[in-house]
Order: sequence, then structure tokens, then C-alpha cells
Amino acid sequence: MAYNDTPLANESKNTSQPRIRNNFNVLQSFLALNHEDPDTGTGKHSFVTLPTHAVPATAAGEVALFSQVSTLSGLQELAIRRENNGVSYELTSSLNTENGWARLPSGLILKWGKQLVSISGNGVVVYPVAATIPVFTTVIHAQATVFYDLIPGNDVDAAIRITDFSNPLQLRVYGSHRFSAGANATTFCWLALGV
Repeated sequence: MAYNDTPLANESKNTSQPRIRNNFNVLQSFLALNHEDPDTGTGKHSFVTLPTHAVPATAAGEVALFSQVSTLSGLQELAIRRENNGVSYELTSSLNTENGWARLPSGLILKWGKQLVSISGNGVVVYPVAATIPVFTTVIHAQATVFYDLIPGNDVDAAIRITDFSNPLQLRVYGSHRFSAGANATTFCWLALGV
């Protein structure tokens, strides 16, 4: 069914009535997709489907919400473009694994992971997302290696310190004992924040 330009100026009602009826059917089919019943739903959407789209243009005072293939995950992701053809970024891309990352709606990226520092004490965290995404700050903590370390009063003889975070690709750390001198093999967790 195609939508018709009707009624034309010189048409009689009998001629245009079937095409007008067809137009109502076309509109009904259109509104039935992803909309609540117009009699009860007051025009609300039941869900929204967004096909893949190039980054749309935006004017002053408007934003665009669209679907695109992610440059980070390679999957279809929801994206937003700011007003006046401003910055566009993904809202939903992530890697939900032990060493992963997630894009927040503000444009920030959280990166996280868990790693073992070798017995030499030296460790390198390679961030699990594109190197072009800089890191603002990284938080780390030594993790208890056995359950009894988690009991109040028992302490973990492990410490982690950041030795270099100037490289946007990685973070260098050193694991050591807390109560005695020397390196220590330690599992640690880290959380980084970037854009």
C-alpha cells in the first residue's frame, strides 16, 4: 500500500474516497509498528528500533540519537551527537569481562581489570581498549590471595604502587611486601577513568 496525494482539487468524493481510505490504512499500519494502541496508549512507543545510520547532522538546540557500528566493540551500538554538529560518541559499547571497559553516557570510559605481579615485583597493565583513548587516573588495590586475609585483624603482606602512568597504552606497577623488604608476587585489581 502506498500513501496517496488525495483528494486532488478537481476530484469528486466518490473518486477520492477509496484512496482516502487507503491512506488511513497506511497510517494505521505505520502507527501499529512500535506504538501502543492509539485508543489507550496516547501515542506512546512500545519500543524504538534504530537502523544503522551515518552520524547525522544536528542544529543548535537539538541532539541526535542513532545506531552505528562501534569503532571500539565492532557491534551495533547506540550513539548520540551533540548540538551544532558537535561531538558524537557511543552510549552502550563495552567489554564485560574480568579485564574490560564500558562507555558511560557522559562520554567517559571506565577500564578495569585484575592482574598478577610476578615474583620480581614488576608488572604492566595493558588497558583493554583502544590506545587512542587516554586515561585520566587509575586506582589500584592489592587483593587478598586467601580467604583468611579477609578476616578482620588479619592483614595482607602485599602492597602495589604505580611506577609509571604516563603511557596511554599501559600502567606500570611494582608489587612488594608491606611488612618486610623486597618484591612480592601479588594479585591486584585496578580501575581507570578516561575519555
